[in-house]
Amino acid sequence: WERVPADGVDQESCCPMRFLLKWKMKSGKRVANARVLYLGFKHRDVLEKALDKNAQTLSRTARNFVMATCAQCGWKVLTADVKGAFMQTDGDLQEKDMHLYGTPTGEKKRRLARLMGLQANELLRMKKPPFGDVRSPKLWSNTVRKAMTEMYFYEHRLDACLYMSYK
Repeated sequence: WERVPADGVDQESCCPMRFLLKWKMKSGKRVANARVLYLGFKHRDVLEKALDKNAQTLSRTARNFVMATCAQCGWKVLTADVKGAFMQTDGDLQEKDMHLYGTPTGEKKRRLARLMGLQANELLRMKKPPFGDVRSPKLWSNTVRKAMTEMYFYEHRLDACLYMSYK
């Protein structure tokens, strides 16, 4: 997040924000864990269906192909989960010409003024994909595609989530 002047920002491109506050126990102490959530489903471009936000998912056919190949070759099947994957995408949103602005109001604005010095005439611009951005799955998919091609894996023609290597 970065603070930007509200002047010159189209107010229709702004989205509301919320706080998520959870309390966790760490070493016997109660510790606050807070996140700012961007309500991306209320963004003008989402409502007008102007965004490319769809990400591929592995088809049942591709999954069965992988399982059958592993069973036939005697390979072990492992799975993994990338915690916070949607927030781990490459690059700055501004470099990709994506400008997302959050408009905190009321109590949220007072908290952000105290925590990060947010002024009354300022908005927040997201630098990385925020929690709640509807484009996050697509951006994550693009990041995975880039990483796999750098490791000489190729996208299968029939399923964009199946990568193969001939090396």
